[in-house]
Amino acid sequence: MHFGDAVSSAKPMLAEPLEPTEISALQQWSYCPRQCPWIHFERVFEDNLLTERGQALHKRVDDPGFEVRDGLRVEPALPIFCDHLKAPDVMSLALPDARLVAR
Repeated sequence: MHFGDAVSSAKPMLAEPLEPTEISALQQWSYCPRQCPWIHFERVFEDNLLTERGQALHKRVDDPGFEVRDGLRVEPALPIFCDHLKAPDVMSLALPDARLVAR
């Protein structure tokens, strides 16, 4: 038997199906691959002043539903899913035409 024969007859190893990954984890990976596993998989994270401010702002958009502002339907906490990446997440605030409304 030649080496090439053994390689061609070998069955490929199949990995177990991957767990869905939040889109926010992919965003964190693009920002800092070293911190991403700590934050999203090990859940090791300490808040600082900036993250506490961000959490306070996000409380305003964490409840699902909708409201109408200046004639535009605004939907906070909109569940989204990327079929291609098999990645679920929640969009903080969705506007139907992607315009930002100044308040």
